[in-house]
Amino acid sequence: MTQAAINQAKVLYGLCQDRSVIKNLESMYTATPALEQVLNSPVVPLVKKFNIIEEISNRTNQPEIIKNYLKTMCRNDEIDEVKDAITYFYQMCDKAENIIRSEAVFASEPSEEKKAEIVSFLQSKYPGQKIDLSIQVDPEILGGVLVRVGNTEYDHSYDGCLKQLERKLT
Repeated sequence: MTQAAINQAKVLYGLCQDRSVIKNLESMYTATPALEQVLNSPVVPLVKKFNIIEEISNRTNQPEIIKNYLKTMCRNDEIDEVKDAITYFYQMCDKAENIIRSEAVFASEPSEEKKAEIVSFLQSKYPGQKIDLSIQVDPEILGGVLVRVGNTEYDHSYDGCLKQLERKLT
């Protein structure tokens, strides 16, 4: 993610902290890959890009601030940063709302007790934070659980234990 995308996310966050508005923008922007191509094209005149933004925004009920945001992104030749800006916007919202996004990978579908154990473990590591846990199933970990929070990994999988044992033996 570039610094330009981070800066644009901060602008977007300053304009609107409502996730639903940005979700609507994201849906509109990613629904048609041709839209991104046209808005990024150097051969399409700026006036034409503005007309396209107006028309699509009106059809999808985008607020005026979103229309102006997209036009400014086009004017500054930073429209290719929109997807990353949206991603960083969500991260800023999570931080402001004390939400920790995490992923738990199990070898098979876990029981509710196992899920509760993982949430409890994460709450002990991140006190005062709301835990948003997504569950993935990957038979290749053999058993146990692999928990990811941002760039941190808590590997309690059998596969991870075997790899750790292999490193110690070599």
